[in-house]
Amino acid sequence: MKKSLFVVVAITSTLAGCASTNTGIVQIADDTYMYAKQDWMAYSGSVVKAELYKEANAFCAGKGKKFAPLNSTNEDYKPYQSSAAAEIQFTCK
Repeated sequence: MKKSLFVVVAITSTLAGCASTNTGIVQIADDTYMYAKQDWMAYSGSVVKAELYKEANAFCAGKGKKFAPLNSTNEDYKPYQSSAAAEIQFTCK
């Protein structure tokens, strides 16, 4: 029983880890940042982009500054081709 539970937890953890990947917030210039993410569990790139905006907003708030978007792209899930993905560039003012 314990072994079966361990196997289920291990498989679930592995699959959850593969569901999305991101770059983390990367500084690309003075006070300018980029953040990108792919999510195999999402169908809409806009949903992924909204998650990035929320996390970037929290990042700027943590610096005592306001989030200001500069540029963004997103791509919807394409079956058997690509995951939903988004990238944002922003500054903290």
